[in-house]
Order: sequence, then C-alpha cells, then structure tokens
Amino acid sequence: MASDSAGGLARSGLTRLLSRLGAVVVVLVGVVAAAYFLLAAAAWALLVGALLLVAVGGMVLYGARAARKTATPYWRT
Repeated sequence: MASDSAGGLARSGLTRLLSRLGAVVVVLVGVVAAAYFLLAAAAWALLVGALLLVAVGGMVLYGARAARKTATPYWRT
C-alpha cells in the first residue's frame, strides 16, 4: 500500500486526533502562561503598592514628629 499526500497517514484518524490534541495543548499552555504572568504582575503591583504606602506613611509620621520638635509651624517657614 503506497502512501501519498491524498491518503495514508495524512487521512488517518489518529493523525487528526494527535493534531487536535497538540493544538489544544498549545492553547492551554498559552492560557496558563498568560494567567501566571498576569497573577505575577498583580502580585508585584500589590507588593510595590504596599511598599509605597509604608514609605509614604513613614514620611508623614516622620514629618509629624519633626514638626512637634520645632517651635515654628511649617506654614510659617
């Protein structure tokens, strides 16, 4: 039995099944990778946001403490 482009393995149900499974796997890997990177980006954004809040809070508290130590209010300087 000769195998040519019109028949044989190209028309095999197993080949079509493997091709479709491969396409599904590629799509699933892409979706999982995109979700992973989005979640990682969200985690980094939350971490950076939390660090910025801590930094701003620390600056405000430091400024309030320094303002208590001076006799001249900051709006008169």
